[in-house]
Amino acid sequence: MKVTSLGFDPIEKKPLARYKPGSMILSVGSLGCTMHCPWCQNHSIAQPEDPQAVPVRDMSARELVDQAQALVSEGNIGLAYTYNEPLMRWRDVLECAQVIHEAGLDNVVVTNGLIAPDKLAQLLPFIDALNIDLKGFSQDVYDITGGTLET
Repeated sequence: MKVTSLGFDPIEKKPLARYKPGSMILSVGSLGCTMHCPWCQNHSIAQPEDPQAVPVRDMSARELVDQAQALVSEGNIGLAYTYNEPLMRWRDVLECAQVIHEAGLDNVVVTNGLIAPDKLAQLLPFIDALNIDLKGFSQDVYDITGGTLET
């Protein structure tokens, strides 16, 4: 997986207020997004002007699992795919989610929800919690971001 960001966050930051409240989760981010929100708080990795200038390191699923397991004693429950649109690289997320799942840890996805139904169906058996960040409540907002409210 191409990793731009690693953080150790409260689960409520995903924001998942009712999923294992008070726990912590290792969060991983990559590069890019399927939408272009003018208000994006992570624009430097989601919409970089020069993607080649963003520091990226390759981490295998096993390396991410090892990092997640090393933080269990500090309250870590698993791995969150977040910060940018993780499902742009759904194969990487799927591979990593399978290994995290086998290790008995949780998988959390924070997404804008733009994923093909067949790809989502392959991923869901390994996902413990999923947050779809709504960008607005009308198609007008999604016209600005390049997304859609339609399924």
